[in-house]
Amino acid sequence: MLEKNIIVQTRAIGNAKLFKINKENVFVKKLIKFDQELTKLETDKMLSSISKEKVIA
Repeated sequence: MLEKNIIVQTRAIGNAKLFKINKENVFVKKLIKFDQELTKLETDKMLSSISKEKVIA
């Protein structure tokens, strides 16, 4: 992932290297967009289920 610039090293503390996700990377941008769309679909499905339960009750 480091070689493909998906993550970037931010600093080192002793022997530990710290990394963060590179939000400027095209692949990472698409992955974030996919996650947002998937979350929205699942949230809408759950809210629809809850509203159907209220109508029945």
